[in-house]
Amino acid sequence: MIAPAIYDTHLRLALSQRSPLLKTAVVAAHRGISTREIYEEVAAGTLRWVFNLATSGKGAMPDYRFWSHEIAGEDVHRVRVETVIREILGMRGQFRSGELCILLSISRPTLKLLRAQLGGRLGRRGSACAYFERAGVERFLRNRLHASSIPAVGKKSRGIKLGIALRRSKIALGVLRLTKSDGLMHQR
Repeated sequence: MIAPAIYDTHLRLALSQRSPLLKTAVVAAHRGISTREIYEEVAAGTLRWVFNLATSGKGAMPDYRFWSHEIAGEDVHRVRVETVIREILGMRGQFRSGELCILLSISRPTLKLLRAQLGGRLGRRGSACAYFERAGVERFLRNRLHASSIPAVGKKSRGIKLGIALRRSKIALGVLRLTKSDGLMHQR
């Protein structure tokens, strides 16, 4: 009998609660699918609690972080944004730069590029260690929440939310373009 190939075996990965946000590669490894399939699930809205931490915010290459509770299989469809952010940040009032790098799973150079968006400030006497107030980090996470994650209230806003998510998906795929003359979306 021929042994199965290593890439055919599914690894059982334990997700730690100490890592509230997971990178795309970790989610792909945990679920046993490719990163391309993960991106497709994000675009389809299958994965709800997704944050895009790309330095440009709207770049061609997203840098997604996924809430570990959702990836672990917990029922998180009725959870509010405030609850998710509280679970991610804990009860701390401010964060040092190294702590925030670990929490968001980003490098120090990336944190330096995101410092203004996170509301960071230099330490005492101009030291290199930056401090980030909770309010700035919360605002950043809210702004970086993927469009499919934004909860809808009522039928009208649900339709608007789905329309916005669909437009963003089509723009990312190159199906729609924005014209400068009238500011409307047109299909190619």
